[in-house]
Amino acid sequence: EREQSAAGVAAGASSAAPESAWAQMWRTRPQSFEDFRDASQRDFESFDALATRGQLPSLAEEVQEIAPDWARSGLQAPARPLRAFEAAEAPAEQRRLRHERRKSELAASRLRLASVLASRAGQDGSDA
Repeated sequence: EREQSAAGVAAGASSAAPESAWAQMWRTRPQSFEDFRDASQRDFESFDALATRGQLPSLAEEVQEIAPDWARSGLQAPARPLRAFEAAEAPAEQRRLRHERRKSELAASRLRLASVLASRAGQDGSDA
């Protein structure tokens, strides 16, 4: 019955369009434990041959293939000089940059504090 069903699927596929992936999978499915064992053995032999020739991709190469663009560019971040050495030849400029950085860090800290307070106030309001 299986073989007739598979033959019908394959015959229908050949008369119209190329065989669908489902029909091809159904037609070539393993029929017994020996088929599974033979397929596993062939897979291992192929893997072993690639490993011996040194053609297996490294883990980093595989991850880079599936990672999104922003993650790939993050893995290879450009080298930048340390902030402490920025504008080292101009001490006044260096002080100004340091002062601006401290101001922005303080503003960010205040914003985080305001966010936490608002969140807690919202929780207290919902508890009441």
